[in-house]
Amino acid sequence: MSCPPTVLMIDDNPADCRLVKEMFAESEAKVDFHSVADGPKAFDFLSKSRNYASSPTPDLIVVDLNLPILGGKKILNLIKTDQRWKAIPVVVLSSSSLQEDIDECMELGAERYFTKPATVDDYLRVISEIDQLLKHLR
Repeated sequence: MSCPPTVLMIDDNPADCRLVKEMFAESEAKVDFHSVADGPKAFDFLSKSRNYASSPTPDLIVVDLNLPILGGKKILNLIKTDQRWKAIPVVVLSSSSLQEDIDECMELGAERYFTKPATVDDYLRVISEIDQLLKHLR
């Protein structure tokens, strides 16, 4: 039996991280879920440094745009321009529905862009789409 794909979520809202983790658990998508609250921790996770020395390499990254220290667009750009991580698909999950944010994220290399859903059913649909993306990538 193969290992479940690893998903890293970068979001400073613990409730959002918990909700996404629960949505993965409720769906048929079986993942190894990890979350960090900001860009520096994300890059520690990806680099396996500091408290993340034994962290797995994610198969997919989910990033919010509104983050402290480094914004989500900057994180996306840094991931997609670094040889070590540019092949990792990045999905944006943000409260912003501005077309300019969507366009910029897609230009920076985001695989998909989702506006944070308002209902559990909509969250499950987003998780299902992310799961389909993971299956396609494997």
